[in-house]
Order: sequence, then structure tokens, then C-alpha cells
Amino acid sequence: MSTLRTFVTMPWADRTAVLEAALLCGWARLLLRRPFSQVAPKLGAHGHESTRDEVVAEQRHTARRVKQAVSRAARWMPWDCTCLVQAIVARTMLSRRGIDGTLYLGVRQDRAEGLEAHAWIRAGSLLVTGGNAAGSYAVVSVFAFGAEDDDRPRRRWSPGRPIPNDVVSPDASPA
Repeated sequence: MSTLRTFVTMPWADRTAVLEAALLCGWARLLLRRPFSQVAPKLGAHGHESTRDEVVAEQRHTARRVKQAVSRAARWMPWDCTCLVQAIVARTMLSRRGIDGTLYLGVRQDRAEGLEAHAWIRAGSLLVTGGNAAGSYAVVSVFAFGAEDDDRPRRRWSPGRPIPNDVVSPDASPA
């Protein structure tokens, strides 16, 4: 009941964002039933990163709203919303709002479980999803995305390049 109460008492913009994220969680789960070779082109420009320039205040606020909506929808879904599902949802929502970003795929060696994978989203210097653990993964692939404009500045990514320290948690206050 507290989930419903929380949802009903949210501002209208937050409610619609959570509903959008919930619908996209289902869509992303269905999308991931396909071979990754068919999914990858939908993620963005493979091998490129969006700029790390600070996003304007309004876009930062929007990115935080997307982060919160994706997080809530993922918690409230009756199925497991993995980090990759959440990253695809956030990527779609940010792109619809004209905010550039990068979807990262990473791996790390876990002593108990072997190789472990993770996905996260960065918009400017803001980590939108999956940011709590992102620094402990080796990046193996990146996908730059944004509005449908292909002339946006993008940087070629090279494997093994560490994640810069200027990337901040979405809950950190702006510098």
C-alpha cells in the first residue's frame, strides 16, 4: 500500500515519468530476448562516447528525474529489472528529452561468481543509472546516444581507458 500511496502523492511530472519508465522496463526486457547483435544498434553509436561537458541545469534536473523514475519503476516491477534493462530505459528516456549520454558495458572478476557484467549510463558528468558500482568494472564497450542529430561532438573510445574521476554520482551536489 505504501508504494501506491507514494505514487499517488508524487507530483504529476514524476508520476508520468515513472509510468513511462515502467512501460519501457517491459519493452526493454522483451528487446533483450533478441540476440545482442540485433539490440546493439538500438543502443547508440558503438565505440563512441558523448561529451563529458557539464549539462545545463535544466537537463541535469531532467536527468535526475529520469534516474529517480527508472529507479522507482525498477523497484516496483513484479520482475527483475537488471542494470542493462535500467540502462536501456534511461537511455531511451534521456534521448527522448534531447539529452546526450553514453551507455557503458563493463565486466569485473568476482571471486564467488566468476565474471560479472554491469551496465550504466552517463549524461555529461552525471551518472544516471548503475553509478554506485561503475568504478569497479572494466569498460568493454560504449554506445553514445542523444537526440537524432548525428553532428553532435563525440569522442572515439578506446578499450582500457579508465573512467575519469570527474564523473560524479547523480546524488552529489553540482560543483
